[in-house]
Amino acid sequence: MRNKFFKMIAAVLAVLMSFSVFGCVPDSKDPGIVDNEYTINVKLRKAGYGVTYVDELGKAFEAAYAEEGYKVNVLAPREDLLSSNVYRDIYSNSGVDIYFTSDVTAREAVTGEYGQVFADITESVYNQKAIKADGTEEDKTVAEKLSIYTLDGCYYNDKYYGLPLAESVGGLAVNTKVLDEYDLEVPRTTNEMFKAADIIMQDALETDTFPFTFSLSGNNYASTTLMPWLAQYGGIEEYNSFWSFQNPDGSNMTTDCYKVWGTESWEKVLEVVYHYFDSVMEAYNSASQTFSEAQNQIMRGTAVFMSNGDWMLNEEYVRNSKYLNDVTFVNAPLISALGVKLFGATTSYGFDDEKCDLVLSSIVKYCDQGKLAAEIKTIIDDELSINLNVGDVTTVCERRGYVRSNPGLGIALSERSTKKDIATLFLRFCASQDGGRIFAEQSRSMSPYARNVNANQNYAWTNSVYNILNNPYVVNLDSSVRGYRLSMGVNTLTPGLADPYSTSLQGKVTKYNPATLKIVATDEVYATVAKKTAKDMYDYAKEQVETNKWKV
Repeated sequence: MRNKFFKMIAAVLAVLMSFSVFGCVPDSKDPGIVDNEYTINVKLRKAGYGVTYVDELGKAFEAAYAEEGYKVNVLAPREDLLSSNVYRDIYSNSGVDIYFTSDVTAREAVTGEYGQVFADITESVYNQKAIKADGTEEDKTVAEKLSIYTLDGCYYNDKYYGLPLAESVGGLAVNTKVLDEYDLEVPRTTNEMFKAADIIMQDALETDTFPFTFSLSGNNYASTTLMPWLAQYGGIEEYNSFWSFQNPDGSNMTTDCYKVWGTESWEKVLEVVYHYFDSVMEAYNSASQTFSEAQNQIMRGTAVFMSNGDWMLNEEYVRNSKYLNDVTFVNAPLISALGVKLFGATTSYGFDDEKCDLVLSSIVKYCDQGKLAAEIKTIIDDELSINLNVGDVTTVCERRGYVRSNPGLGIALSERSTKKDIATLFLRFCASQDGGRIFAEQSRSMSPYARNVNANQNYAWTNSVYNILNNPYVVNLDSSVRGYRLSMGVNTLTPGLADPYSTSLQGKVTKYNPATLKIVATDEVYATVAKKTAKDMYDYAKEQVETNKWKV
């Protein structure tokens, strides 16, 4: 019996050794894999940008390499092909060479529970020139083409483990048909947005059209507007410190890191957030609906504003085809508190709050047209009979240019691929002007490799996205946890407390009578709760540091 027991243990150890020492894992080939030396197998996530772009990229690549006989086999897409599912798929030796995915990072793909699953493509792709549709090379390397971006998600330990797919522009989806019915313009400031909301609310019980919508059961995309608001008031250095716990000179904040939640910017952002997520102003079923249902409300005009991304038009392209020209997409309205900060009663201008917002909106209007600060100053000085400092106009233009659009890792090469030579050629083609054009046109969005391509000029939506990204002041916001904050493991937007939306969404913060929708209080109700929430967050974060719960 004893010998039998030890034999059994030995057999178990032998199996374990085969996994850990030799790296052998059970094969789990994906259905539809074509296993020959000339074919790469590609798998993609079925999501906002659709699936047709990969088929078209494959066809163009095959045409470029017809003489060599290279083929691209596109497998059935999956909605759940993201994050750990991708890592597990590669670990199980699925036979897939390239993944088009999302919610993955180089760091996780190298240091995660499955070991390194993405191949290092620094030399084979990033430092090589992109390949055109005729098989020749472009003038620039892929790295040179992507040099304007912060590619933290693709980069780990001095190496690149994937390519970005799209610019993924975040901002505000707007139903312009409803605004036209009320003779309202698309808002350029948060105060203009909330004034429009008050007007729409006057008829909401009769029209069933409310200002805002969102989803709590899936993607609510709140960050697409929240991130620009956070950066707009305090500037890019303060914003970067928020996400990195590092000072502008690169030094760590250490015991002072909790102070990122004690800034005036954070308080101003919370004030806007509580106003924006006032549950009385939200369309029916917002708390329980899916993001797709929320988008449907925007398309059909039962809601007017929704935090979203450029991908929304592609998602609604078939389902709501007759409403495509009823909507547009804009960068997050500029936070009105910035106008008071630059032009208000405590400045040399001495403008009241209403005048401040007029000046702010006027600057944004011409900035969105691609004009530069000096020209904008001349125009507005004449229109409003004022004398602006060109430096203040420049500040507004720069803050307007902040957009949550930094591309993350979206295309990855499996470390277990046996056809890396062909696969890297395909990645270099995807990173070309021709490859970027195919993606932009098929997904009705923007590509980091072909930024001069307007996906479809027939729609105000795509024209607006194009203008946002080609504005001379555009700055891509990186909203990833990084630097000292990453090493401390403080990964959340808020410091361990409930989301700032919760109080609002429970109906506790509103200036309306929920039954009659009449205004019964001033906007100060949002400022009051924002001030308290900001202090609570600051105090909580300070306690974490002082009690060494956040290791510093």
